[in-house]
Amino acid sequence: MTRETSPVEASAEISSDARILRVIADIIAPLVERDGGKITYVGRRGDIVEVSLSGACRGCPGQGMTLRGVVLPALRVAAPEIRDVTAVPMRHA
Repeated sequence: MTRETSPVEASAEISSDARILRVIADIIAPLVERDGGKITYVGRRGDIVEVSLSGACRGCPGQGMTLRGVVLPALRVAAPEIRDVTAVPMRHA
């Protein structure tokens, strides 16, 4: 008899970075885009996620509130070990 995998167990099988990317792409980016902005995952330094904000978000006075009040809580649901999120300039290869 095969036991079904619960959604929680299935999400645990996905790497933390993959969950972070999924949350940014599926949840956070559409919200930011509604206001004319763009959010891009830049990288991760331990428990800190780095993102780049552009479009209407670049230089916006509400940027800090968006990062702490929207982006960070959503990321913590997907990856509870995340301590902070910070906006950094986009790195070019």
